[in-house]
Parts: sequence; structure tokens; C-alpha cells
Amino acid sequence: MHKSAFRIKAYKHPHLKFVVRSKLSGKWERKFFRTKAEAQTYVRLKEIELLNQGKEGATFPSSLRIMAQHGADKLRPFGKTISDAVDFYFSHLEAAKRSVPLCVAMKELIDNRRLSGASKRYCYDLGLRLGRFCAAFPERTVAEITTAEVDDWLSGLRLAPVTRNTFRRDLRTLFSFATTRRYCVRTR
Repeated sequence: MHKSAFRIKAYKHPHLKFVVRSKLSGKWERKFFRTKAEAQTYVRLKEIELLNQGKEGATFPSSLRIMAQHGADKLRPFGKTISDAVDFYFSHLEAAKRSVPLCVAMKELIDNRRLSGASKRYCYDLGLRLGRFCAAFPERTVAEITTAEVDDWLSGLRLAPVTRNTFRRDLRTLFSFATTRRYCVRTR
């Protein structure tokens, strides 16, 4: 016969006369009962749960179980799982941790283009246009900038469509470069 993971002991208290002690998750846990029968019923139910779910299942916090179910329900209409959501968010957090300020990414891009043989004029123009963008978001990292912010900034320039497209092209170059450096993640 196996040794139970739960122990019932008498307890000195005006109303609670028995205590069930267990050490499943590495620390002692206690649950108090009025009668020995209540304590024995609790132990039988917990032993069945332990047998059915194993030690990890029995010690898995209810709050996490509820959170997981809530998350799964929210993701179901999109055909996604909790694992998909965690992977997506983890990649976002990793990119945010590796990200650099916009002005640093801009400088690295211009240095890269210069070393690749781009003309001085191109590097100068690229620096002017991207410099205006960086000035609009001085304290932000590459990973923090959203597509909506880029669109709003471009719309606010009040330039001719061809000039605005030149800015858009240079920003696409900057963000593509930042993605290859893993400063941000490419979104679909």
C-alpha cells in the first residue's frame, strides 16, 4: 500500500478540529476542517485528483487554469492557440529588448549604405528625410513605432504625393534594415 501525500491531524481550535497537511508543490500546505469525516473526504478527493492529473496537475494554480481557458476562448474565433499567442508575444518582447533608438538605426543604415558604395548625395538625402522622422519620435525605439504612426506622420507632412512616396520608400528601407538587424519584427 502506498503512502498518502496527505496527513490528517487533530488541531486545537474552537471550530476547526482537524488539519490536512500536504507537500506537493515543494512547500507545506494546510487545509482546516470541522470534522474528521470532512478531512477524510477532502483527502480522498485530492488523492483521486492526484492520481488522475499527476503531481503537476494537482498543484497547477486554479488562477492560471482560468486564465488559460479565458485566453483560449478569446483566441478560438481567430483559429489560434495560447501557444501561438505566447510565441507571437515572445518574439515581440525579444525584438523590443534588442531594439535600438530610431536615430541609432538611421545612423547604422546610412553607414551601411556608405560602406556598400552608395553615393554621398543618396546618403545625405536619406539622412535628411530619416532625420525628420527621427526628430518626430526622439525617445522611441524602432520596435515601438507602429504602422499607424508612420502613416499619420507621412500624412502630416503635407507634401506632394511623389515627395511623400520618397519618404515612404526611405522609411521602408529603414524598417527593412532594422528587421534584418532584428531590432523589430516584420508584421503581416
